[in-house]
Amino acid sequence: MKNFYYEVILQIRGEFTEEILDFIDRWLHKFNEKDLYRSEEVKGGLDYYIANKSVGKKLAQILKKQFKGKLINSYKMHSVSREGTKLYKMTVSIRFG
Repeated sequence: MKNFYYEVILQIRGEFTEEILDFIDRWLHKFNEKDLYRSEEVKGGLDYYIANKSVGKKLAQILKKQFKGKLINSYKMHSVSREGTKLYKMTVSIRFG
């Protein structure tokens, strides 16, 4: 994702259905003006790049509960602030089936 700021990648993997993808699109569309997102097809599924970490984390929890997905969270340092604070991006992988 060039030239797009994001804080979380939501990876959708496994045996996901159109119902799940429609739910994700509808849910993220509610936040479109404030919390932009992009999606990209990748081998094995879809990646959603979400600009707001709390929106991405909340969506992952809803998908886990409603569609019985298995969650794995990981973090990767992407930069250091001027004050020396390490800044991380989050990846949430959810597998269905």
